[in-house]
Amino acid sequence: MISLGKQLSDMFMYCAYFSRVFYGPGIQKSVEVDGELLTTVEHCMYCTMVRVFVGVGKRREAVAACEMLTANPVVVHDAIHGKRPSTNIFKLYYVLKEYTFALKYYTNETQSPDLIEMVISCLRLAGNELVEMDRGNESQLYFLAFLRVFQTKEGFLDKSFHAQCATLAGYSFANQHYIFRSLGKIMAFERGNLDGAIQCYERCFELDEDLTLDQSLVATLAGLYQSKALAVDIKNQDFCERQMNLALNLFQKLLQKTAELIPFVESSFGSLLLKLERYHQAVEHFENVIQRADNSAMLGCTDVAKRLLDVYLRREIEASGSITIPLTVHAFYELILTHMKLNEVGKSQEVALRLENYVKRNFQCTTKTSLAL
Repeated sequence: MISLGKQLSDMFMYCAYFSRVFYGPGIQKSVEVDGELLTTVEHCMYCTMVRVFVGVGKRREAVAACEMLTANPVVVHDAIHGKRPSTNIFKLYYVLKEYTFALKYYTNETQSPDLIEMVISCLRLAGNELVEMDRGNESQLYFLAFLRVFQTKEGFLDKSFHAQCATLAGYSFANQHYIFRSLGKIMAFERGNLDGAIQCYERCFELDEDLTLDQSLVATLAGLYQSKALAVDIKNQDFCERQMNLALNLFQKLLQKTAELIPFVESSFGSLLLKLERYHQAVEHFENVIQRADNSAMLGCTDVAKRLLDVYLRREIEASGSITIPLTVHAFYELILTHMKLNEVGKSQEVALRLENYVKRNFQCTTKTSLAL
């Protein structure tokens, strides 16, 4: 290709309708659409090179040729230079099983049924690859997108949990735990569907009985149980107690598997103990979080979780839709409330002073954190 020289490669060539059979599928299609095609020698040769490389199994070379082909398109239709054919390179990467790269070239400009099916498959397979490499947490980005495309295609998120399971059963996943975790996140935090989210996360626990894949799901599901308990009429004490016990049982099961809780989970456990009026146990866990949590650890709270918070934080959520606060700050805040419940005013004041000093040392006042702090 280099030996042709710049002058020859930039020369235009005319493809008439009757001569389309001498060229590859890409050029044939262009001619069939417009009746004729004006392109360059370079473009025509790279089209051929891509086909040859794919045919002989040289994946990397095919990708390189396709990149060169689409970098500076010169195909002329009605004397107008075309746009970069990203759909074509998306399809090529898909055929070559380079799913992550393929998704970088996908655009929403074309919504043909066959292309949507390719996108669904691509997102699923990209997520599966990460799971198989023990990078399951990173797969959520692809599985969330997979589910959103499914919603666009057939209203998947509007279906019952049973129907959702039946649909997902038609697809192969490296570990179903991750697709149900992603579905639970959408149902809880985007759709506000508590029951649907609980069913998804309960399914995750069925798939990971030893709780080795994601300890944080214990805190998430326990929070949903508590939200459901606090959403009912206060007179329905039996229902409320059952939901709170479900939340407590999750933590007890986790503590049977491991003695060390990650800070997010321990903070959630402390909050539950506070609600159950086990104040001295709650103090211990909040102090552990304050000692162990990284300064960068953040706690996001949306409308779904607002019932778990005190009146002031609930007002912030109602005003802005959600809040994000440092996990350590939240532990300090809950610790102050716990000492107040114990009528330990002096200790509450001491913790408040510790919180003030902590914030001064570690945080600047920003729009993101100032309201919560």
